[in-house]
Amino acid sequence: MTILQSLILGMVQGITEFLPISSSAHLVLVPEFFNWGEHSLTFDIVAHSGTLLAIVIYYRKRLLSIFNSLLKQKKESKYKNLLINIILTTIPTVIIYFLLKDYIDEILGSTEVIQFTLIIGGVLLLIADIYSKKNTNHKKISHLSASLIGIGQGLSLIRGMSRSGTMLTIGLFSKIDRKQLLEYVFLASIPIISAGLLLKSIEYVNNPTGEGIAILFLGFISSFFSGLLAINLLNRLIDKNIILFSAIYRIVIALLMIFI
Repeated sequence: MTILQSLILGMVQGITEFLPISSSAHLVLVPEFFNWGEHSLTFDIVAHSGTLLAIVIYYRKRLLSIFNSLLKQKKESKYKNLLINIILTTIPTVIIYFLLKDYIDEILGSTEVIQFTLIIGGVLLLIADIYSKKNTNHKKISHLSASLIGIGQGLSLIRGMSRSGTMLTIGLFSKIDRKQLLEYVFLASIPIISAGLLLKSIEYVNNPTGEGIAILFLGFISSFFSGLLAINLLNRLIDKNIILFSAIYRIVIALLMIFI
């Protein structure tokens, strides 16, 4: 891997991890398009670490408040319900992972599957965006909606579905306020991204491979800053048309893959 490839793939990871257009699909499609070959597991770990750090830095005040609330053990804490919801979102994701883990790479990671999931996910996201804009009677995140969002996060293990895309789609259909939903999607993704990094790290220990320190560092920096940019962009434009454009982009890129 060259320095340029490292920077580009880090940027792709950072942007597509948070915009609802599927990072797993783009990390397959971009190297294929430029004929770069597969990147190493080490680079994958480093790039995902950059995006995880981006979430932590952007939401550091909220995370610190949650942590302080846990230390004080206030029963009436406003974060108690948030933590319960995050647990309810995490459980279905873990269950789906163990059900699909043997099929994720070999069967559910093919180009044909990516084309299909990009289109289906894009159409559903588009409908959810329109539905949400027509329904201004917003609801809070209930235990039921948190669990359904967790199912969406689990299905995002299929390449092309997009973690943020499926979670936002279900949240929008559940009539949750967009800004509240967006923050929840990012906070609820922290346990799963962390668990994914742990699993990849264990896999790396058993089969260590990777690029040089400079290339890995640049990939990390690229994914971190592009991730911050993507989170900030989504927060600024969530009430406008960024979801609409993301949905259309998914459909267009899948059609281009099919016909070109």
